[in-house]
Amino acid sequence: MWKQIDFHTHILPGMDDGSQNAEESFIMLEMMKAQGIDAIVASPHFYPGQNFEHFFEKRQRSIEEFLRVYSAEEHPKIYVGAEVAFFPGIGKSQNVKKLCILGTRYLLLEMPFERWSNEVVNEVLALKENDITPIIVHVERYTKFLKKKQLFHLINDGVFIQSNAAFFCDRKTQRKSLRMLRSGEIHLLGSDCHNTTERPPNLKGAMDVIFDRLGEAYLSEIQQISNDVLGKAMRLEEL
Repeated sequence: MWKQIDFHTHILPGMDDGSQNAEESFIMLEMMKAQGIDAIVASPHFYPGQNFEHFFEKRQRSIEEFLRVYSAEEHPKIYVGAEVAFFPGIGKSQNVKKLCILGTRYLLLEMPFERWSNEVVNEVLALKENDITPIIVHVERYTKFLKKKQLFHLINDGVFIQSNAAFFCDRKTQRKSLRMLRSGEIHLLGSDCHNTTERPPNLKGAMDVIFDRLGEAYLSEIQQISNDVLGKAMRLEEL
Protein backbone atom coordinates (compact mmCIF):
# COMPACT_ATOMS: atom_id res chain seq x y z
CA MET A 1 0.00 0.00 0.00
CA TRP A 2 1.30 3.46 -0.90
CA LYS A 3 2.16 5.72 2.00
CA GLN A 4 1.78 9.43 1.40
CA ILE A 5 1.53 12.69 3.30
CA ASP A 6 -1.83 14.43 3.60
CA PHE A 7 -0.85 18.09 3.36
CA HIS A 8 -4.21 19.65 4.11
CA THR A 9 -6.48 18.57 6.96
CA HIS A 10 -8.84 20.10 9.48
CA ILE A 11 -8.37 17.34 12.02
CA LEU A 12 -7.57 19.42 15.12
CA PRO A 13 -10.77 19.47 17.22
CA GLY A 14 -12.77 22.62 17.82
CA MET A 15 -10.57 24.91 15.73
CA ASP A 16 -12.79 25.72 12.76
CA ASP A 17 -15.44 24.03 10.60
CA GLY A 18 -13.44 20.79 10.73
CA SER A 19 -13.43 18.18 13.50
CA GLN A 20 -15.67 19.27 16.34
CA ASN A 21 -14.22 17.11 19.11
CA ALA A 22 -11.48 14.62 19.96
CA GLU A 23 -13.74 11.66 19.28
CA GLU A 24 -14.35 12.79 15.70
CA SER A 25 -10.61 13.41 15.28
CA PHE A 26 -9.93 9.86 16.44
CA ILE A 27 -12.25 8.37 13.82
CA MET A 28 -10.56 10.52 11.14
CA LEU A 29 -7.16 9.26 12.32
CA GLU A 30 -8.34 5.67 12.09
CA MET A 31 -9.64 6.28 8.57
CA MET A 32 -6.28 7.70 7.53
CA LYS A 33 -4.43 4.82 9.15
CA ALA A 34 -6.58 2.35 7.19
CA GLN A 35 -5.67 4.17 3.96
CA GLY A 36 -1.95 3.83 4.65
CA ILE A 37 -1.36 7.54 5.15
CA ASP A 38 2.09 8.04 6.65
CA ALA A 39 1.83 11.63 7.87
CA ILE A 40 -0.66 14.47 8.23
CA VAL A 41 -0.35 18.24 8.26
CA ALA A 42 -2.95 19.72 10.61
CA SER A 43 -3.92 23.01 8.99
CA PRO A 44 -6.69 24.90 10.81
CA HIS A 45 -7.99 28.05 9.15
CA PHE A 46 -6.39 31.40 9.94
CA TYR A 47 -8.27 34.41 8.59
CA PRO A 48 -7.26 38.08 8.28
CA GLY A 49 -8.30 40.01 11.34
CA GLN A 50 -7.79 37.10 13.73
CA ASN A 51 -5.58 37.82 16.69
CA PHE A 52 -2.37 35.85 16.28
CA GLU A 53 -1.84 35.10 19.95
CA HIS A 54 -5.46 34.07 20.41
CA PHE A 55 -5.11 31.70 17.46
CA PHE A 56 -1.96 30.10 18.90
CA GLU A 57 -3.55 29.70 22.34
CA LYS A 58 -6.65 28.10 20.81
CA ARG A 59 -4.51 25.81 18.67
CA GLN A 60 -2.51 24.71 21.69
CA ARG A 61 -5.68 23.84 23.60
CA SER A 62 -6.89 21.91 20.58
CA ILE A 63 -3.59 19.99 20.38
CA GLU A 64 -3.88 19.04 24.04
CA GLU A 65 -7.40 17.76 23.42
CA PHE A 66 -6.21 15.91 20.30
CA LEU A 67 -3.44 14.19 22.26
CA ARG A 68 -6.08 12.45 24.39
CA VAL A 69 -6.87 10.19 21.43
CA TYR A 70 -3.66 10.29 19.42
CA SER A 71 -1.04 7.53 19.54
CA ALA A 72 2.34 8.22 17.93
CA GLU A 73 2.89 4.46 17.69
CA GLU A 74 -0.48 3.66 16.09
CA HIS A 75 -1.39 6.68 14.02
CA PRO A 76 0.18 8.72 11.17
CA LYS A 77 2.80 11.29 12.10
CA ILE A 78 1.32 14.73 12.75
CA TYR A 79 2.78 18.09 11.77
CA VAL A 80 1.13 21.37 12.72
CA GLY A 81 0.62 24.50 10.65
CA ALA A 82 -2.31 26.61 9.45
CA GLU A 83 -4.27 27.32 6.29
CA VAL A 84 -3.71 31.06 6.00
CA ALA A 85 -6.11 33.15 3.94
CA PHE A 86 -4.36 35.69 1.71
CA PHE A 87 -4.48 39.33 2.77
CA PRO A 88 -2.85 42.50 1.40
CA GLY A 89 0.53 42.97 3.04
CA ILE A 90 1.01 39.28 3.78
CA GLY A 91 4.34 39.29 1.97
CA LYS A 92 5.93 41.60 4.53
CA SER A 93 4.15 40.35 7.65
CA GLN A 94 6.56 39.08 10.28
CA ASN A 95 3.79 37.36 12.26
CA VAL A 96 2.97 35.13 9.29
CA LYS A 97 6.23 33.27 9.85
CA LYS A 98 4.70 31.86 13.03
CA LEU A 99 1.93 30.26 10.95
CA CYS A 100 4.30 28.15 8.87
CA ILE A 101 4.39 24.39 9.37
CA LEU A 102 6.28 24.23 12.66
CA GLY A 103 10.00 23.77 12.20
CA THR A 104 9.86 24.95 8.58
CA ARG A 105 9.41 28.08 6.49
CA TYR A 106 6.58 26.56 4.42
CA LEU A 107 3.21 28.32 4.58
CA LEU A 108 -0.11 26.85 3.45
CA LEU A 109 -1.78 29.72 1.62
CA GLU A 110 -5.43 30.03 0.60
CA MET A 111 -5.74 32.43 -2.31
CA PRO A 112 -8.55 34.92 -3.10
CA PHE A 113 -11.64 33.57 -4.82
CA GLU A 114 -11.61 36.36 -7.38
CA ARG A 115 -9.51 37.36 -10.37
CA TRP A 116 -5.84 37.40 -9.38
CA SER A 117 -4.21 40.72 -10.13
CA ASN A 118 -0.49 41.08 -10.74
CA GLU A 119 -0.35 42.76 -7.34
CA VAL A 120 -1.69 39.60 -5.70
CA VAL A 121 0.89 37.45 -7.51
CA ASN A 122 3.67 39.84 -6.49
CA GLU A 123 2.46 39.71 -2.87
CA VAL A 124 2.80 35.92 -2.90
CA LEU A 125 6.30 36.22 -4.33
CA ALA A 126 7.15 38.73 -1.61
CA LEU A 127 6.75 35.88 0.88
CA LYS A 128 9.78 34.28 -0.76
CA GLU A 129 11.74 37.46 -0.11
CA ASN A 130 10.61 37.13 3.52
CA ASP A 131 12.22 33.64 3.61
CA ILE A 132 8.83 31.89 3.42
CA THR A 133 7.92 29.36 0.75
CA PRO A 134 4.18 29.44 -0.01
CA ILE A 135 2.21 26.27 -0.68
CA ILE A 136 -0.95 27.33 -2.50
CA VAL A 137 -3.76 25.06 -1.33
CA HIS A 138 -6.55 23.43 -3.38
CA VAL A 139 -5.41 24.96 -6.66
CA GLU A 140 -8.40 23.52 -8.53
CA ARG A 141 -10.67 26.08 -6.85
CA TYR A 142 -8.84 29.00 -8.46
CA THR A 143 -8.50 27.93 -12.08
CA LYS A 144 -11.21 30.35 -13.23
CA PHE A 145 -9.53 33.22 -11.37
CA LEU A 146 -5.99 32.93 -12.66
CA LYS A 147 -4.04 32.88 -15.90
CA LYS A 148 -1.75 29.97 -16.68
CA LYS A 149 1.20 32.32 -16.99
CA GLN A 150 0.55 33.58 -13.45
CA LEU A 151 0.56 30.06 -12.08
CA PHE A 152 3.77 29.12 -13.90
CA HIS A 153 5.35 32.39 -12.80
CA LEU A 154 4.75 31.36 -9.19
CA ILE A 155 5.94 27.80 -9.78
CA ASN A 156 9.09 28.94 -11.56
CA ASP A 157 9.88 31.15 -8.56
CA GLY A 158 9.69 28.20 -6.17
CA VAL A 159 6.06 28.27 -5.00
CA PHE A 160 4.52 24.83 -4.39
CA ILE A 161 1.00 23.87 -5.44
CA GLN A 162 -1.32 21.53 -3.51
CA SER A 163 -4.43 19.86 -4.89
CA ASN A 164 -7.28 18.19 -3.04
CA ALA A 165 -7.89 14.49 -3.53
CA ALA A 166 -11.45 15.12 -4.71
CA PHE A 167 -10.08 16.81 -7.84
CA PHE A 168 -8.67 13.43 -8.90
CA CYS A 169 -11.52 11.30 -7.61
CA ASP A 170 -14.35 13.19 -9.32
CA ARG A 171 -14.86 11.84 -12.85
CA LYS A 172 -15.92 15.32 -14.02
CA THR A 173 -12.52 16.82 -13.13
CA GLN A 174 -10.27 13.76 -13.30
CA ARG A 175 -8.91 14.41 -16.78
CA LYS A 176 -8.04 18.01 -15.88
CA SER A 177 -6.38 16.98 -12.61
CA LEU A 178 -4.18 14.42 -14.33
CA ARG A 179 -3.26 16.90 -17.04
CA MET A 180 -2.22 19.47 -14.44
CA LEU A 181 -0.16 16.87 -12.58
CA ARG A 182 1.60 15.81 -15.78
CA SER A 183 2.40 19.43 -16.67
CA GLY A 184 3.96 20.17 -13.27
CA GLU A 185 1.13 22.33 -11.94
CA ILE A 186 0.54 20.11 -8.87
CA HIS A 187 3.24 19.09 -6.40
CA LEU A 188 1.46 18.02 -3.21
CA LEU A 189 -1.80 16.30 -2.27
CA GLY A 190 -4.24 16.78 0.57
CA SER A 191 -7.65 15.50 1.52
CA ASP A 192 -8.86 18.81 3.00
CA CYS A 193 -10.87 16.54 5.30
CA HIS A 194 -13.24 18.21 7.73
CA ASN A 195 -15.25 15.33 9.18
CA THR A 196 -16.09 11.65 8.76
CA THR A 197 -19.12 12.02 6.47
CA GLU A 198 -19.49 14.81 3.90
CA ARG A 199 -15.75 15.65 3.75
CA PRO A 200 -13.88 12.60 5.05
CA PRO A 201 -10.21 11.64 4.62
CA ASN A 202 -9.96 10.41 1.02
CA LEU A 203 -6.32 10.72 -0.03
CA LYS A 204 -5.97 7.06 -1.01
CA GLY A 205 -8.64 7.49 -3.68
CA ALA A 206 -6.53 10.13 -5.41
CA MET A 207 -3.38 8.02 -5.10
CA ASP A 208 -5.15 5.06 -6.68
CA VAL A 209 -6.29 7.18 -9.63
CA ILE A 210 -2.80 8.57 -10.17
CA PHE A 211 -1.22 5.12 -9.98
CA ASP A 212 -3.77 3.57 -12.33
CA ARG A 213 -3.67 6.35 -14.91
CA LEU A 214 -0.11 7.68 -14.77
CA GLY A 215 1.94 5.05 -12.99
CA GLU A 216 4.28 4.82 -10.05
CA ALA A 217 6.68 7.63 -11.00
CA TYR A 218 4.22 10.43 -10.32
CA LEU A 219 3.39 9.14 -6.85
CA SER A 220 7.10 8.79 -6.12
CA GLU A 221 7.66 12.40 -7.15
CA ILE A 222 4.84 13.65 -4.91
CA GLN A 223 6.18 11.60 -2.03
CA GLN A 224 9.71 12.93 -2.53
CA ILE A 225 8.57 16.56 -2.58
CA SER A 226 6.42 15.93 0.50
CA ASN A 227 9.36 14.41 2.36
CA ASP A 228 11.62 17.30 1.37
CA VAL A 229 9.14 19.91 2.62
CA LEU A 230 8.74 18.16 5.98
CA GLY A 231 12.36 17.13 6.33
CA LYS A 232 13.01 19.47 9.29
CA ALA A 233 9.45 19.88 10.50
CA MET A 234 8.57 19.21 14.13
CA ARG A 235 6.28 16.31 14.92
CA LEU A 236 3.38 16.82 17.26
CA GLU A 237 5.04 14.90 20.08
CA GLU A 238 8.09 17.19 19.83
CA LEU A 239 6.13 20.39 20.48
